[in-house]
Formats: sequence, C-alpha cells, structure tokens
Amino acid sequence: MSSRTSLIERFMGLRQSIPIHNVNYEMANDLCKSMSSHLVTVENEEKNALVLELTKSGILSESFSTQTLLGAKKRKSLKLTWSHGLINNFTKWVDEKMIEENDERKCVAMITDNAEKWIDSLWMTVPCETMQRISLNECVHPQKSTIVQTPISIKTGCPEGWFHSRHFKSCYKSVYNVNFDEATAICRSVNGELVTVNNDLKNLLVLELTKADKMIDLFYGNVIIGAKKGDNETLIWSNGKPNAYKRWSPREPNGGNVERCVNMYTDETIGYKGDLSGISRWNDFPCDQRQRVALCEMNILK
Repeated sequence: MSSRTSLIERFMGLRQSIPIHNVNYEMANDLCKSMSSHLVTVENEEKNALVLELTKSGILSESFSTQTLLGAKKRKSLKLTWSHGLINNFTKWVDEKMIEENDERKCVAMITDNAEKWIDSLWMTVPCETMQRISLNECVHPQKSTIVQTPISIKTGCPEGWFHSRHFKSCYKSVYNVNFDEATAICRSVNGELVTVNNDLKNLLVLELTKADKMIDLFYGNVIIGAKKGDNETLIWSNGKPNAYKRWSPREPNGGNVERCVNMYTDETIGYKGDLSGISRWNDFPCDQRQRVALCEMNILK
C-alpha cells in the first residue's frame, strides 16, 4: 500500500473528498454544507501532508496564486476557529507573525506549488473574499459515504450510486457519452430530469460533481445541463419550471438555431491551455452532439 493510500485510509473523512475549484471561503463553505460536509480541517503534520498531496497542481508559480483554502478563520483572540466547530491547536505558518497581524486577512490557505519548494505545505492568511485555486471538502461523518450504497436509502431517499445533497433536497447521477435527447431519456427513465441550475451555488455543485480534472476537448468535453434555447434566446428547462438564472460564457450564446442546447465548461480545454476563465460558464451546442457527461437530478421529499 502506498504512503498516500495509507494516509487516506487513516483520515477516513477524505476518502470521499471532492476538490472545489476557483472559490472564496464563503462559496466553498456553502458548497461543503450542501454536500453534508465541511471544509478540510488540518490537525497534525500527516494530515497537512495529505492535503498538500491531494491539492497540489504540479505547476510551479513565483507567486502565492496556487493556494489551497483551509477550513479555518482567525478570531479576535488570534486563535483559529475551524468550520467543523471543534477545537484544533495545530498550525503551520510560513511566518508566526501572520496570526498576530490585525488586518482583513481572516482566512487561511496552504501554499501548494511555489517555486521555492520549502514553502510548500506552510500556511498564510488571505482575505476571505479572495478567490483561491482550490479547496477540499471533508465528510462530517467519516464512517458514512456521501454515495448511498443501498438500493434506496430510507434516510436520504436516493437510489444506489446517486449523490445526495441535503441542501438541495435532491439526488444526482452522471451519465456519459450522450447527447441532449439521450441524456433526457435516461434521466426520465429513473424518474429524474436533466439538472436545473438556478443559482451560483447549484452551478458550483454541478461543476464539482462532473469535473474531469484533466485537459478535455473544447467541443465534446463539457457537461450537459437541462436547458434548451427558446425564442429570443430564453431558456426552457427540462423540469418545466420558470428559471431566470443564466451563466453564459463571454460571447455566448452564439450558435443561433443550430446550437439550441446548453452545456457547462468544466475543465481546462485543449487549445486554450492555461485559460481557466470559462470554467463553470455555459455554452450553446448542437443538441445531437454527444458530450462527455450529463447530470441527472431527482428531487426527494426530504
């Protein structure tokens, strides 16, 4: 067993962790709560090393732009409070004076990919509203998986293999290599619909559940959501409910009647390496064109 696997087995809460990309503290914290989890807590050297291993990009930077947001905030007492609410005295500051400084940098991030490698895994304070490259969620109850393992869970109401979101009172399942109509049929065959996105938090959840975490093809690598363009570029959603929320990528939609369906950019794309500005934004595409993934949503009365 590798040292990384051994560490993950030891810290069971990270076995079902999902990297959360391009977020500030409030966004990351809200998303973790929606997945019945919390932002990662670091309570010792081994856990710190594992968080570094799970979140480093491998791309060296001369700046502090490649940090991992942790689940800690500074209090007036100059101690840290962690998002899970428990006491934890472990710290690993790049400079101990950071905790003493009385400024607007109340949140904490780990340096992960600095050109001076000795700095990696050390902590620094950051403004809570500043967007960070990545964060990491951790299961609140390590013994329980966020993926339901029983055919139908009495507790969640989700079928086997579906992700349960307590916040959205829904279950989610990815289907692969499908076009819009194929995905719609599959979702409805299990009493679901293609996912509806009606706010920023839901948009972020869809991104995190469907990311490939690798370079993908610009035209075929995105996630299908449950929207089609109607007259005057208005969106009609698969569940039939009104929804004014939109998150188009710049210069989109631009496909007219040829591209009536909607997908989301989930990863860095081939041909635009290093350009992450479009991630989580939407694009119109031909409805008969197969995409890497689509996301089904099933509402539950919980």
